[in-house]
Amino acid sequence: SDKQAPRSTAVGLQALSEGLSKESHGWVQQPLYEAALRSHVASAPRECDLTTHYGWNVVDATEADGEWLVVLEQTERGGRHYAEGGLDGLATDDTAAPKAGGRVRQTVLARVLVGCDGGRSSVRRRVPGADLCGQGGLGASLTVVFRRPGMEALLRRQFAGTPPGVAYCFKKEGGWPASVWQLDGAAELYFGFVSYPSVSDAPAWLSDGAGAADAAKALEALEAACDCAEPWGPDAEARDSWFWTPYSLCAGKWTLQRPSAALAGDAAHLLSPVGGFGMNVGVGDAASLGWRLAAILNGWLAPDAAFSGYEAERREAWARCNDYVVSERARLMSSGSRDAGGRGGAYETALLGACVDGRARVGLRLPSLPGALLEARGVTLVVVGDDLAAAVEPAFRAACDRIGIPCRACSVDGAEAAVATAFGDHRLAICRPDAVVTHLSAASLPDGVADGGSSVAAEALLLSRRP
Repeated sequence: SDKQAPRSTAVGLQALSEGLSKESHGWVQQPLYEAALRSHVASAPRECDLTTHYGWNVVDATEADGEWLVVLEQTERGGRHYAEGGLDGLATDDTAAPKAGGRVRQTVLARVLVGCDGGRSSVRRRVPGADLCGQGGLGASLTVVFRRPGMEALLRRQFAGTPPGVAYCFKKEGGWPASVWQLDGAAELYFGFVSYPSVSDAPAWLSDGAGAADAAKALEALEAACDCAEPWGPDAEARDSWFWTPYSLCAGKWTLQRPSAALAGDAAHLLSPVGGFGMNVGVGDAASLGWRLAAILNGWLAPDAAFSGYEAERREAWARCNDYVVSERARLMSSGSRDAGGRGGAYETALLGACVDGRARVGLRLPSLPGALLEARGVTLVVVGDDLAAAVEPAFRAACDRIGIPCRACSVDGAEAAVATAFGDHRLAICRPDAVVTHLSAASLPDGVADGGSSVAAEALLLSRRP
């Protein structure tokens, strides 16, 4: 299909990749995702009172009466980011460039400090016991971004008879596995990478920083590693390249109670990006953490209650994905092949957990159900049958009014196969803002919802208690 402009983030991440890739799997490129987040922040309702500091670094954070004093400093480069639709590189905010006469510092008082600042996180250093541990480096990888008109047709000729996929995988006899992925079908933009068991197995020139930055030479190395039936020819144009180490590491601790702090994304864990797990797990962290921050700022939950369960829940998700990535990389090294994926397969199970079988489980996302429209800013009551909805909905809404949290109630048809599979012997579920089930029962609301105070009711509705 023709390339389409990204649609609103409200319709989901799938919209960002729709029309960009001619492959059967929709996926989201970081430049488009980052641009959509920037647009979303810029258009947030005024009552959100959001302030962004592009081009600033956190240089210090100290405790001050149970809160944080955070010192920010402008960087020399200014605020670099992906602009709207920016698959071709980084843009810079002119307003974020340092003023003449030296760098400018600013101090911010914060109730909560969240480290989403990558593998070298400065916030992680301020959380006792949060040092990274684990297997460490998983070899080395060369990544190349390039354009090549007709690349898709070339690949499809060689892979005729196989379904289109996200990655085209190669492994020459005696060589190392390589893959090519389509970034933008309309612009014929691709990226590929070669996986090496260790840095010493890669060409020596890659270990030199200047050598790895030679995109044209890196493209030659990628083509040499790919067992393509046809040469790529002079039309292949290298755009960027880098030589890097994939890791399997996880922070020993993710949260701090007083002053309140939490880690997310690469600050909390490092994963090989094989299969998109690095981004997917990070987005999952943000979804789980976002509503908790909203609960603190809106007074629904105290910080210790809001953060309870976050680390255990997200660490479990990281462990599932990490186990898959490590085993998948080993298979890639030996055979050059990848997991074909598929509904309910190992890949999807690693990402989403056991709920891929369609059954609702406390602590995991509610499977997609016909008629279940969830409240993304609060809690949702999902019941099977209108009779039960009429019986429990008034108490549910009254509790949400006491808390001051947005809510929605919906009934689903038990005759629908997906509903019957999801609920089994149950007829009632409650979901928090990120669609994770916090309560599942035959017919009753959690204890404390109907007759408890606002804090008791909020914990009963928002916090998962697995059986």
